[in-house]
Amino acid sequence: MARPKGATLTRVAIVDAAIAVLRSDGQSGLGINRVARELGIQPPSMYNHVKGNDDLRRLVALYGWQQFLTYAETALKPMMTSREQLMAVASSYRHCAKDYPELLTIAASHHMTLEDVEFARLHQGIMQIYSNALTPWGFSESEIVHSARMFNAAYCGYAQLEQNQIFQRSQSLDESHEWMVIRLIDALEQQKR
Repeated sequence: MARPKGATLTRVAIVDAAIAVLRSDGQSGLGINRVARELGIQPPSMYNHVKGNDDLRRLVALYGWQQFLTYAETALKPMMTSREQLMAVASSYRHCAKDYPELLTIAASHHMTLEDVEFARLHQGIMQIYSNALTPWGFSESEIVHSARMFNAAYCGYAQLEQNQIFQRSQSLDESHEWMVIRLIDALEQQKR
């Protein structure tokens, strides 16, 4: 994946190379030196775009959250009920995790704060999705935050366990995922009846 001679190094190229490294070497291989080698450049060139290994992981995590947000926004259609919206978000996370398992693992494990402007923008977009789905049920802002945390923890946990092939029984993984999401939605809907 060496960068063509004379091509300008960009954040997108760095993230693409980081994803390639993650796919070939796993998380332990993700670092400035290895990504530079993937790009066919000297490591010092990377420091014009990233501050170090932690910043590199941050870029990958941001891209992972962006992918999830994009998948979710694409899955949501006008006139969906709250239940349909929440089901669509759950499916989106799972599809994104299957397409980009390395990204979402980094996204879920890298410490991010709302002081990071780029992460704050993505976080706001994700929270808006939950707000749109749960406000019609009369959920307060705090209840929406708690619900979003619950859903994200469930999706992330399920995707990680599925990716690591921990689920060994013969029952369908698709059915188990749907069962989990329906029960979570049922619990929330019951709370507001």
